[in-house]
Parts: sequence; C-alpha cells; structure tokens
Amino acid sequence: MKNKIFLLLIFLILPIAVYAEEIEVNPLLIKTSTKTNVAAEDFVKIKNLGFNTALVKITTQDPTFKLSSYGFGLLPEEETTLNFGFSSGSTGVFTNKFFIRSEDTTIVLPVVVEVESHNARFDSTLETLDAKRVFYPGDELAFSFTVFDLLEFVETNIGLEYSIINMENVLDYHEEDATNVKFQKTLTKKIQLSKDITPGMYVLVVSSKHKGAVAFSTLLFNIVEKPLVIEEFDIKTFCLGLVTGCLNRSICIIVVLSIILILIAIFSIYIVEVIKLSKLPKKKIERALKHEEKKKESLNLSKKVLKEAKEMKEAREKEKQEEKNRKQIVEEMLKKQRKTKPTITEKKLFEQEIKKSIKKRKKLIKEKKKTLNRKKKIRKMLEKKK
Repeated sequence: MKNKIFLLLIFLILPIAVYAEEIEVNPLLIKTSTKTNVAAEDFVKIKNLGFNTALVKITTQDPTFKLSSYGFGLLPEEETTLNFGFSSGSTGVFTNKFFIRSEDTTIVLPVVVEVESHNARFDSTLETLDAKRVFYPGDELAFSFTVFDLLEFVETNIGLEYSIINMENVLDYHEEDATNVKFQKTLTKKIQLSKDITPGMYVLVVSSKHKGAVAFSTLLFNIVEKPLVIEEFDIKTFCLGLVTGCLNRSICIIVVLSIILILIAIFSIYIVEVIKLSKLPKKKIERALKHEEKKKESLNLSKKVLKEAKEMKEAREKEKQEEKNRKQIVEEMLKKQRKTKPTITEKKLFEQEIKKSIKKRKKLIKEKKKTLNRKKKIRKMLEKKK
C-alpha cells in the first residue's frame, strides 16, 4: 500500500515540478557612484532554479544603461554573471529599470547611479528615520544627513538641494537650502509627500554644492497604497477573493487540482486495502503476520552471519600481514647477524622482537578461537529455527 501511494504521489507531483520555472536575480538593486566621464561598473547574477531550461530576455527603458547580454538560455541550476556599465558627462542621479523575463517569471531590477564632480569637496551620508522605508501618499518623510568636508576644516557656506525622483528619472519634489559646515554637520529634514503621488519606488537625493562641484547621497524608499479599513470581516468575500485570485494564475489551479487528486487517490487506495483485509479470514492474517516475523528474524540472523564472516576475513588478513612483517624483521636481523657479529644490545632487541611476535601470535590464536565459537553458536541457532 505504501509503495502504491508513493508512486501515485510521484506521478501527480511530477507535472507540477516540470511546469514550475523560476529564476533568481542577485542583487535585486544596482546602486553605484562614479565621476563625470568615468564609467560606473557593477554586475548582476541570474540563476535558473527551475527544472527546465530557462530562456531569459532582458529589456530596459533607457538604452544608455548597458548590460553584457540581453538574451540567453540557462540550464537547471546554471548561473551566469552579467556586467553592468553606465557613463555620463554631466553630474546628477540617474535611475533606470531592467525587466528580466523568463517563461513564468518577471523580475524588475532597479538601477541608481550617482555621477559626481571630480573636485567635490563636500559629501554626505543619508538615513531615514523609518527603518522599513515604506510610506503612504501624504505621509511625512523624515530623514537625517551628515555633511562632511573632504579637504579642509574651515567653516564654509554650501548649497543643499533636496529632490525626490521616480525610477523613470522624473522629478517629483525639489527644494533648495544652504548651511555652514566646519569639518562635519548633521541635519534633520522633513518632507511632506503629495497625496496624489503614484505608488512605486522613489529615490531621495541630497546634493551638496560648493564652487561648481557637486556630490550626492541617495536613499531608496517605497510608496504604497493606503489600505482600506474594513470594519467587519466577511468570510464569503474573503473566500471569493482567494478563489478569483487563484483562478487568475494557472500554476495555482494546477497545484489545487493536483492536491485534490492526491487526496482522492490516497482515500480510494485506503478503502480498497481495508476491504481486502476485511475479506481475509483471521487465520490467514495471523499466518501472514507470523511469516513476516520469521522473515525478519532470518534476515537479522543472516546479517549477523555476514558480519561475523567479514570480521573473520579481516582478522585473517591482519594475521597474514603481521606474519609477513614478522618474517621481514627476522630476515633483516639474520642479515645483520651474517654481516657483523651482533652486539649484546642487538641480541636483546632481537629477543624482544621475537617475544613480541610470539605474544601477538598467541593473541591472534585466541581471537580466532572466539570467532569459531561464535560461528558454531550462530549455526546452532539457525538449525533450531529451521
């Protein structure tokens, strides 16, 4: 019964495994910085986690952002590395998206590149007070940033710009400010997000400007739709939503149908086996059980016999090897005796070696007797069982 259920499970789950296909992209974000007219370089790894060959196609909304390949195939568990490149003659923060598609998977890879001036004296680090970096339209975006001097430690007036851009490089918010900095200075700022802002990924940009040179610090955050507050939980609408959501995805339908078929098949096999057992008389069942127990006992005994035989074989091989070693030692000692007269110490060593070999020989004989006695006992037990 167990074998039947196992084979049935394999037969039903195999189509799901063959159908499923998924690719993994690492990292899920390319964020890098460079200088004007200097190429920014990075890489992204794509791996096929499915059971079939994956045909991967990549598209981009801005062709100035380059990848080393835009179409290729991946065998199961195969991984490839794509090189990324971008360069610009003007300063700024540039955003883009790569759309990585296989047959059943689409992954959006966002890209943020900071292009700074070569002679930038000031730079900054940027942090948000919300660790999740998720906001609703109309929320207040609070953040802190530290501006520090890279070259001199004299109090200097610098210009600051705060911007919010989306992943299509469209400006959504802009504000200018100024401050005095000596060595470094930490500031906090709050920006009121628009209530009409479109949900998606955005980039907060803080620009530090001084004498025509500019440096940037960026922070990615997400804006999501504000959830509707439902006063009462309606189980009917919830179930209906689950069903409609599942019907829109083909893999979900296949999984649900397969689970239903598996449950039906297991239940039917169980009923058939129960009916068969109920038809058998009690004596036949008892005989079958006894026969199974005898089989188990005979298997255990045969395993013991095989183990004893293996141990005896290993003991014989060990005995032969030791005998060989003993003979070699004796021959070497005899050769030495022929060449030169043995000294008193050599004689003593020779006698000690002979005593050791005799002791080992006696020990091996005892072990051999024990193994023979065990074998006789096992044979007697087998004869009794028969």
